[in-house]
Amino acid sequence: PYGISRSDWEAVEISFQETSTGWTIASRSLQIAISHDGALKFQNSNGQLLREELPPQRQVKLSSRTKGDGWTHQA
Repeated sequence: PYGISRSDWEAVEISFQETSTGWTIASRSLQIAISHDGALKFQNSNGQLLREELPPQRQVKLSSRTKGDGWTHQA
C-alpha cells in the first residue's frame, strides 16, 4: 500500500505532444511516452529509460469456471 501525506504540491509545467506512435507528456525532469497500444516508457531529463511497461493484454473468458473478462498488465 502507498500513502501520500501531503496535497499542497507546486504546479509543474508540462508539454503534451502527439507523435506518430502515440503521445508524449514531459516536464523538465520526466518524460512519459504513451504508445497507441498502451505501452508506457518513463525517461529522465537525460533520456535514460527509468521504466518500461508493456501494453495491457485482454484476458478472455475461456470457460464457465472463470470469473470473466479482464486485463493483465506487466512491467
